[in-house]
Amino acid sequence: MALSIAFSPALIPLGLFSYFWTSTDLFLFFLFSFIRKQHAILDFLACINPTSVTHIIAASATLWISVQVLRLYAGLNACSSPADDFPAKPMFFPCRTAHTRMFPTKHSFSYSYLLAGVPVGWGGSTGGMLSSDIENQPTSWYRRVFSLKPYSPWFTVDGDDYLERGHVNGGLKEKLQNYLHSQGIDPSEFAHAYLFTAARFLNYASNPVSFWNLYSSTKELKATILEVGNTFDEKHRYFLRPKTNQTPSIEITDSPKFSQSWPKDFYVSVFNSRAGSYFLNTTDSLFPNMSGMDPIINTTITLSSSSGKPKLIARVFSTEPAFDPSSMSVLQKLKFLASWCWVGFSTFPRTIVQALIILFKKKLPWAFRPEPRKDTLPRQAIEIEVFIEGIFRRYLQYFIHHSPVPMKLSYIPAGSVDTSREVMTSPSVQLVSENEVKELELRVLTPLFYSRYVKYPSCLHALILESHLLNSTISLSNPELVLKLAAAQLKSSTPPTFSSFWERLSFYFLRNLRTDAGVIQNCETKSETANNMVGALPEIKDNNRTSELERFILKVGTSAQRLDYIRGVGKVYLADRIALGWVEILDLEVFVVKVGFLWWTVKTLV
Repeated sequence: MALSIAFSPALIPLGLFSYFWTSTDLFLFFLFSFIRKQHAILDFLACINPTSVTHIIAASATLWISVQVLRLYAGLNACSSPADDFPAKPMFFPCRTAHTRMFPTKHSFSYSYLLAGVPVGWGGSTGGMLSSDIENQPTSWYRRVFSLKPYSPWFTVDGDDYLERGHVNGGLKEKLQNYLHSQGIDPSEFAHAYLFTAARFLNYASNPVSFWNLYSSTKELKATILEVGNTFDEKHRYFLRPKTNQTPSIEITDSPKFSQSWPKDFYVSVFNSRAGSYFLNTTDSLFPNMSGMDPIINTTITLSSSSGKPKLIARVFSTEPAFDPSSMSVLQKLKFLASWCWVGFSTFPRTIVQALIILFKKKLPWAFRPEPRKDTLPRQAIEIEVFIEGIFRRYLQYFIHHSPVPMKLSYIPAGSVDTSREVMTSPSVQLVSENEVKELELRVLTPLFYSRYVKYPSCLHALILESHLLNSTISLSNPELVLKLAAAQLKSSTPPTFSSFWERLSFYFLRNLRTDAGVIQNCETKSETANNMVGALPEIKDNNRTSELERFILKVGTSAQRLDYIRGVGKVYLADRIALGWVEILDLEVFVVKVGFLWWTVKTLV
């Protein structure tokens, strides 16, 4: 728990810096003090017999290694969970991925890649190697090493990592059903589903794309979902059905072709904008009838430019037969682990290396990353964004409750575990007819919105400027309504009320630290209507005035909540001033300064 230095009202302004000091700092202080007492350390070491220590260490290491070998053997011999109710078994697919860039400069590379396949709805483990949707299993490497239980499966597929954020009791199956419902698709249309993905290894995964194959009751491939992720922790799902005019296979033994094209709607690579289209050409890896008799992955995705010219060709294809973990011997499993345990860890570094080659050697220009669109799953919010989201939600509830306009607001947050829709209704709705109720949907598209929002003097100005009309961090269903409310809000603004001189001084510091939110560079051209609406916003004469959000905190917040606001928002403002806008960099700077200050203090006093 943070050791606040704001012990009295007179020190409230220092609340901006109170997050600097934690219990860790006390530990560092005493540690440095102990290190300075060098003679005490030497006296302690002189009492130790080196031979005895060596024997103790050797015996402990031998015992520990023996236990680990026994645990490993027991884990690899664990009984497999039955998968008889599913047409296809859980399997490993050794693959290779290849990328070929056609223009504006040519570049190609390929590397090994391991895919795991699990039937959706199956929960359990197989061969002590692969598991899916197992609750409460130790996944962290240190729990795996220091637990006395047999090793849990090395590769894991966790439903929490796919489709919507967070945990769903039904795992992969329920998440798939929820996604299909959200797309207006009846899940009963697909009796079976099989997921191809890069499984977690020691709780780590680098998973650029996962393939959900959806099958009919006759076990024919009828649709596929491409779940694509980028290095910014954003995800996008593409639901695809095969082209209706596809020609059947020449021979009945040939796997049918599955192909479809669709517009690109997600930013993946720093060298490709969001413009263009994709074309998928693949085969049913579990043909025939999901039997998996000789499963082979052969998938090609072609990215074309806006003019239709092929720009990038990406392939994932099998390099050897699939492995069934339940039928592998212990020796085969150990050999498999030795061959593939490193692949997941190397995926991201390989990507970085190729990006550096393309940037510096091939001189390919950098494509600016736009903020995600409505159907994209944004990155997870950092701690400060979660804090501001809580205040923002309370402000919306307060605003709607006191709105003179009968309103119904649907608010969908972003980046938190709970992203469910919250409907807020003003009391005046009950006094008017249904036709007179104004409805507004506010969907946050990226957690970045929260840290930008606190920089605006007017909350409703922030909604207009951060909407799809300009910065695209939120989506508004009725911007005209917000525009009218913004004008009314400025006319009815009242001076803030401070409880003390020191509180006034604290918020004065905040106002002077606050920087302008600025305009997010966006590669997409805004319409003339959007530009006109932004231009119609009422002018704010004093951009350094107390913001509407600060007025709200001062009006309804307790003294502790106001102090938390000063700390949290002050952290955002300080990051803009001295840490390039990154709170993480600010934390690192603070840590370095604290270590240096504590060492100097100990050196001076001890």
